[in-house]
Amino acid sequence: LSLDDEMVGLLHVNVTTPREAIDAARTAIESLIKRNPRLSPQFVRLGFKDCVGGCDGCLAVADPDNRGLEVPIAALNPVVDAYSKHGVTRADLWALAAMTGADVAQHPRERVDFKFEHYGRQTCEMSRETCRDINKGIVPCDATHGPHRRFPSADLTTHELLRFFEQSFGFDMRQTVAIMGAHTLGRLRRQNSGFDGEKGWVDHQERLDNEYYQALVGGNSPNDSLDVQINDTPNWQQRFIDNRNLPSVLDRYQWEPKRGNGGNHNGDDSNDGRDNKDDSDDNDNDNDNRDKRGENDRNRRHLRSGKRNTRDNESLGEVMTNVDIALVRDMEGFLAGDGKASCEFKERSNREQNRMRTCPVAHTLPQMAIYNSDNMAW
Repeated sequence: LSLDDEMVGLLHVNVTTPREAIDAARTAIESLIKRNPRLSPQFVRLGFKDCVGGCDGCLAVADPDNRGLEVPIAALNPVVDAYSKHGVTRADLWALAAMTGADVAQHPRERVDFKFEHYGRQTCEMSRETCRDINKGIVPCDATHGPHRRFPSADLTTHELLRFFEQSFGFDMRQTVAIMGAHTLGRLRRQNSGFDGEKGWVDHQERLDNEYYQALVGGNSPNDSLDVQINDTPNWQQRFIDNRNLPSVLDRYQWEPKRGNGGNHNGDDSNDGRDNKDDSDDNDNDNDNRDKRGENDRNRRHLRSGKRNTRDNESLGEVMTNVDIALVRDMEGFLAGDGKASCEFKERSNREQNRMRTCPVAHTLPQMAIYNSDNMAW
């Protein structure tokens, strides 16, 4: 990481108390994000991954679930070196980076900063945990060699998703639906997760707002009819992603919005549903994405009605995983072990072409509708 004079100055602030160390670290982290906005979603992802099983500032980066996280860890190393003092630990600074990433990604007019009130989290070295490498061999604990943790699958049903967050964090249904909205940030890369989502879950992948809920729920009010909430949405359909050209990366099924009610399901495209396109670097197209925000806003307004500027049955760019769809559709009994769904997001107009059942409505839909209509409530 190359540091300019301004950044060097931010890392050499004289601090004498924990609060001063935290404030100085926050300023340095905000400067890192300003220089590279892609770090905002990466810090949020790092914070979540680190806190599965306990926020200890240690992550097994060799674990396939953690692919790509060596980037935000390396970016934070100078901040950790400078401000891990006066009782503030690396685990604290990783958590601070996640919260700061969420803060600065919000729209200035609706920004609600998260309070960072607690510090003194123990790192894995301090708590004498057992850390392992990719082969499960015991290794010395440090930032990139953490304890083995079980992360949630991208193919969970509604019940499985709620159970994971209840058991792991004590979250209720409302809190689980809320934290899933963090998927409005970032994108999915085949070499990391197996999903082909360079454009992210939503249009504005560097903005933290309720666009995620707007892509999954119809209407503008939680009082809208169930029919509106179900049908005034994109026509999400599954597509198979073939990752055989990527070592140790699983094949995937992902959901994409299609124009109109036509199109093929579960990979029955003209190319047999298989996509071997290589991903670009994390920083590619950042300026281009910001230049196109006006166009994206117009597309967003027409997304639900299928009026976006695409050819018939062409993907609109955004993607959802099964666990995202599970917030509005209950796929219990319809989801195979490989992630292929045997039910559809919503009923097609031409049932003669496809007699697959429509997925039942998930009981989390009413909470999704609240966040869809009210960003501040979310």
